[in-house]
Amino acid sequence: MSSVTKKWFSMVKETELVVDGVFGRYAPQEFVQRYFEYLEGAPDDTWSVICEEGPDHEHYWEVWDDVQESATLNLEDGMFQIQSNHEGVFITPTEG
Repeated sequence: MSSVTKKWFSMVKETELVVDGVFGRYAPQEFVQRYFEYLEGAPDDTWSVICEEGPDHEHYWEVWDDVQESATLNLEDGMFQIQSNHEGVFITPTEG
C-alpha cells in the first residue's frame, strides 16, 4: 500500500467508499483483490478463493455476506467494518 493510501486511511473518520459501484457484481471481488492482506476475521480458509473466482461461483454472495459480518479491515490507523450495496463497498471505523 502506498504512503498516500496509508495517509488517506488515517484520515477516514466516517464511512468512505473504497470500491465504486461501477464494478457492479464484481465489487466484492475487487475489494478482496485490493485489501486481502489487511482483512482479519474472515469466515474460513476458502472465502478468499471463492471471492477471487467472482460472481460466477455458486457461493460468492453467501461468502461475501459472511465476510461483511465477521471480517474487519485492519490498518495501522485502526480497524474498519466492511459494508456494501449497489453503490459499492464502504468502510467505517469501528468503535473503540
